[in-house]
Amino acid sequence: MGNHRIWKISDFVEELNQTLNQNMHSNTVDGWFKRLEQNRIHYINRTEDTNEKVYDELDFKIAVFIRKRREEKWSLSAIEKDL
Repeated sequence: MGNHRIWKISDFVEELNQTLNQNMHSNTVDGWFKRLEQNRIHYINRTEDTNEKVYDELDFKIAVFIRKRREEKWSLSAIEKDL
């Protein structure tokens, strides 16, 4: 896989929290991506064998973007339009 990083949700959120110096819950982040999938904006990759969600570097950039916008009091729908 080269230097592409992939995470399961718990590791993904831990990495986000360390990067952003935050204490977000995995349910919050999972909720963002569920909403993006429901609105057909962005889809999370899944493992072939277990169909478990795996997050990659693009997902990471999106999560950082959403978090920063949320701190600026943006609504999720406004953030989605921006994505």
